Amino acid sequence: MKLRALAVAAAAVVVTGLGAVPASAETWHATLLPLPKGHEDATGFLMGADGHGGFAGEFAIDGTSQVVTWTNGQPTVRGLPVGYEFARVVDENSSGVVLGDAVDYDTGLSRGFLLDGNGFHLLPEAPGYVGSQATALNDRGDVLALLFADDPAKDAVALWPVLGQGLVIVPHTGEWADARDLDEDGTVLFSDHLWKNGGSTPLTLPAGYSSAFALAIRDGVVVGFANPDGPPPSQAFRWTAPDRPEPLPQGDQARFVNSTGLSAGQLPNLTTPNAGAPFAWQDTTPLGKLPLPDGYRSGDVHSVGDDDTIGGIVSNGPLDEGGAPVIWER
Repeated sequence: MKLRALAVAAAAVVVTGLGAVPASAETWHATLLPLPKGHEDATGFLMGADGHGGFAGEFAIDGTSQVVTWTNGQPTVRGLPVGYEFARVVDENSSGVVLGDAVDYDTGLSRGFLLDGNGFHLLPEAPGYVGSQATALNDRGDVLALLFADDPAKDAVALWPVLGQGLVIVPHTGEWADARDLDEDGTVLFSDHLWKNGGSTPLTLPAGYSSAFALAIRDGVVVGFANPDGPPPSQAFRWTAPDRPEPLPQGDQARFVNSTGLSAGQLPNLTTPNAGAPFAWQDTTPLGKLPLPDGYRSGDVHSVGDDDTIGGIVSNGPLDEGGAPVIWER
């Protein structure tokens, strides 16, 4: 079975109204986004931003995970592709096009999709592959995805370039393809190297670190983290060029970056991995913790829009089970 998707969020967190909540940091304030009428207690993941007030995510509605988008602060349930039982949102570009994937429970297979004003559009089927999982979407409309084969060792990274012709299979090594993101010029980011037009460029490891884990790229700037030769925690880094790693002070991981150089990630948490407090940087300058709304114990970031709005979730339970949608603004 090829069921490779997140489980529907189980924990319920009540969200009421749209409005700013008290900030605990000088330069940021948090705003809870309203959830659709009749589903005010839904939990999920806010995963995409268009950079001018639009957002997208997947939330537990009517017993499954459905796409929800926000325009001018108001939510709309967009549902999921016909014939599928579960939807996951991955990205959103500046045109408001949403990238995600859906799962057919009967076969256990997932299929990537695009969602625009005309509805859902499944990614093309690729000969020799049985399913796809969306990875990233850039502003010109290029799509990056993982293709599943019957033999996992033959899974492939797929690039559909809007400005090119047909499907491009991007070379990778290992059983699991670790493509992470897609830049505006079509550069594919892997965890430790860049690929473009058939050429691969490694990311230089900082001295004293054994492995790099790049997570996002924008206009040639890469953010992620590196593991030290010694004990944890890891260290957040950004690469302004493949051979120029720069540490992001105080950070454990940097997960997202936008066109202005604003990046967001988390502080270290040695007791609960991947659960450090949300944090932001402008270039390499720390901007502090992102405040949590009153009544919430933890938060996580999932997007950074070109309007410098950071999107994510807040919760009183495990963050990997979802939470309430929140945005942070300066």
